[in-house]
Amino acid sequence: MEAQQLGPYVLIKRLGRGGMGAVYEAEHQKTGEHVAVKVLASHLADDLGLKERFDAEIQTLKPLRSPGIVQLIAYGEDDGQPYFAMELVHGQSLERIIRGGRIFTLEEVVGLSIEIARSLKVAHDHGIIHRDLKPANLLVPDDPHQANAGVKLADFGIAKLFGATSQTAHGSIVGTAEFMAPEQAAGKPLDARADLYTLGLVMFTMIAGKPPFRGSQLTEIITKQLREAPPRVSSFYHDIPEELDGLIDGLLAKDPAKRPASALAVGRRLTAIRDLLTKLKEPLQDSNADGPPSLIITSEAESTAPTNHDRSSSLTKVTPENKTPQASPSSIDLLAETKEGTHHVSSNALENGLDATTELPRLAPEPPKATPSAEQNIEQPADVPSAPGSYLPLERRPTKQAVSSANNRTASDVNEDPNSTVVDTQPARRFVTVEEFDRAAHQKNLRHRWQRIRIDTLVTAVTVLLVIGIAYWIIRPQTADELFQTITLETQKAQPDLRRIRLEIDQFLTRYPGDERAAVVGSLQQQLRVNILEAKMRRRVLGSRDVPAIERDYRAALAREPESPSAALLAMQAVRTVYAKHRYLSTEDFTAEDKQTWLSLIERQITRLEQTALKERVEDLERAENVLDEASQQYVEAIESLDPETAQRGIGQSRLLLQSVIETYGDRPHTTEIVTAAKDLLKTIDTAKTDNSITQGQQE
Repeated sequence: MEAQQLGPYVLIKRLGRGGMGAVYEAEHQKTGEHVAVKVLASHLADDLGLKERFDAEIQTLKPLRSPGIVQLIAYGEDDGQPYFAMELVHGQSLERIIRGGRIFTLEEVVGLSIEIARSLKVAHDHGIIHRDLKPANLLVPDDPHQANAGVKLADFGIAKLFGATSQTAHGSIVGTAEFMAPEQAAGKPLDARADLYTLGLVMFTMIAGKPPFRGSQLTEIITKQLREAPPRVSSFYHDIPEELDGLIDGLLAKDPAKRPASALAVGRRLTAIRDLLTKLKEPLQDSNADGPPSLIITSEAESTAPTNHDRSSSLTKVTPENKTPQASPSSIDLLAETKEGTHHVSSNALENGLDATTELPRLAPEPPKATPSAEQNIEQPADVPSAPGSYLPLERRPTKQAVSSANNRTASDVNEDPNSTVVDTQPARRFVTVEEFDRAAHQKNLRHRWQRIRIDTLVTAVTVLLVIGIAYWIIRPQTADELFQTITLETQKAQPDLRRIRLEIDQFLTRYPGDERAAVVGSLQQQLRVNILEAKMRRRVLGSRDVPAIERDYRAALAREPESPSAALLAMQAVRTVYAKHRYLSTEDFTAEDKQTWLSLIERQITRLEQTALKERVEDLERAENVLDEASQQYVEAIESLDPETAQRGIGQSRLLLQSVIETYGDRPHTTEIVTAAKDLLKTIDTAKTDNSITQGQQE
């Protein structure tokens, strides 16, 4: 009989077995590569929850590419039985080495811990918590150089993605009691620091030879994990450096917040401790030039009895044939070390390398003959073996499927036997290597990249076309209607600013001088020039530069405005009269447009000053008349007064008011009449005063 086969792998011998399945050493038919094949037990293959957990381990291993992690090679399903192939590590588990009595030096503990921390960092960087880090899941290769690692992390069967929905019930406990974080024992949510706690337990166990918390009952161990402080390593190992003792104590903190922040931080501290130990052990290193001692035990020492509740070494009894083992998802360790059961196999199996302890995945029993129908005509191979234990080649294996659709069969076609199966000639088989998965992922990335390139190219092309269109719209010559509409919109505003449409005005007059609206636009252009010149005159200071005569006269006339708008108006009108003829303007300094702009500005100022001058005249006349009337009234009252002193004081006040009118309004042409009346009254007062003085002198 040929050896049992899953996909392209021929199973050679079983390496381990648990309630959920087994792990076999297998050989690839074509390449001859030896791998470890993990198989879900056939009687559990229909359990959706266990298949999801099994598939979750495959998905967990896919992205983990590190020499310190057992690598996934391929995965698939054969006749409804899922399996996956892993890197085969030739060596022993750290648990077996510890139980064999191996005494680790501090350098070995630190060196292995650095590699474990590096592997945890890779897992944590991919958002994966191992949740079952223990010596049984740490494999030490016989040849570290060939394996590219001194220790390899295995069994991600209960690993969990950060924040992912757990496949176990909330509050349930998954893991090994002696190597379990307090928050994991309490059923609380976990993060990467739970793996750091178990790393501290592994380091403690390598130094002490046993974990810090042990007991005969599961509840006792969990209670210690939750409440009891672990002993300091320095309490029994007095030569341990304070840095290493403090690191282990920090890793074993009950509160995750008090542990190191990440596996990277732990690895850096361990590297510093390794350097410290190297300096302390330099004389010993010089004498040992043959390389580090191997961690593999070559003696046949029997391992000590395990703790009853350590699932990493618990013994699994052989289930009788008439009973089906009840597997609990929360308590199954597929790679757990087990006692080898006794099974009867044929001599052919022994000849193919399978011993009495090898348990092979069961083949499907011979399917009953199915009745062909109009929709499905099933042809049975002529050489299908009838014995359920015989070997069936991979390409000839049928698939067990429970077909309940009435479209495929009728009630009369179904065997009343509850153990009967229906044969489907399309076998449910799949086989995917990690290399194929990576190649498919690479091709998908290439397709995505080319898709992104095409999208980016399209977006770039659209953007360039849009920019070109906008640029053309901006720089294209506008029509006369478009320019005039823009100019009109600005002039219709409450406070128009012709500077905003200066370009449109110049373009309109340059491109469309014959347009009937050119005169209107030309007046706006002249108005804009006048505005600019006026603003320039307000900002410019004369200084020592040469000033044109018209500018000097303009400034002189405008300078009189604060004193008297009427005087400024007369001066500005005089400037207009002088420069009304262009011949008084130098043709070297001014163009015809400049001359016209100056005259327009002067005209604007005259228009503005006329309004202020009119207001000034009205106010001056009213004020001067009032003062003159008051002076006349005081003079009359003084003459009529019988009291000489009162009369004298009144005359003096009258003279003062008259002199103020003459002084204030004497040079203003619009107050000439009032100023003349004030002078006449003042002359009368002075004459009367002189006559009174003569009369008084004669009387004396």
